[in-house]
Amino acid sequence: MAGIILESKAVSAVAFIAKLVVLVVALALNATFLFIVLNPKVRPEYRDYFIEKTAKRWVRGGQYPEVRPYEKIFSDKGPKDPSILGMGWSEPDASGVWSEEPQANLLFRVTFEIKADCQVVVSGTPFQRPGRDFQVADIIVNGQNLQTVRFSGDVDQEYKIIVPFSLVEKRNGYVSLQFRFADLKSPRDLSLGTDLRKLGFHMTALRLDPL
Repeated sequence: MAGIILESKAVSAVAFIAKLVVLVVALALNATFLFIVLNPKVRPEYRDYFIEKTAKRWVRGGQYPEVRPYEKIFSDKGPKDPSILGMGWSEPDASGVWSEEPQANLLFRVTFEIKADCQVVVSGTPFQRPGRDFQVADIIVNGQNLQTVRFSGDVDQEYKIIVPFSLVEKRNGYVSLQFRFADLKSPRDLSLGTDLRKLGFHMTALRLDPL
């Protein structure tokens, strides 16, 4: 009986510590947010940009819209469901959507039965800057680095990303696809305007095809 009581107390202690860690992290994030928002030394354009990005993360975080085979998840009409755009994307416009951070996530759930590998087909163009007309990104699906893609050219091109069956099956159809860019610059960094976004890839179309 004493052993059971001690074990129960140990479990309770671990749960308490876990909740305490979550609380500390939440407080730290809120403190950072308040510091940037309320600090008079922070330039207004940076403050507004930070608030906009933070708000989008709160709204979009953790949502996985359902997709079907050959369905256009994203097209010239915008995303099928805005929540497919996780952290790292700007607001969609009439021509597509820009990635705006070094890491940009797509979140969705496959609703059809998968018995083999599938492929994500993404179309678009990279942000081109003086002396560099391409962007390079590692593609990470459900935490696994699958391949490196070089986005190039000034007209839309299709890029195919093979997603192994095992990665989708292991997560019960849930897919987190991340573009991890290297060496991004904003137009403002390059004296090309006032845009603060770290532009990487302008996506105009997205679909999921069974193989």
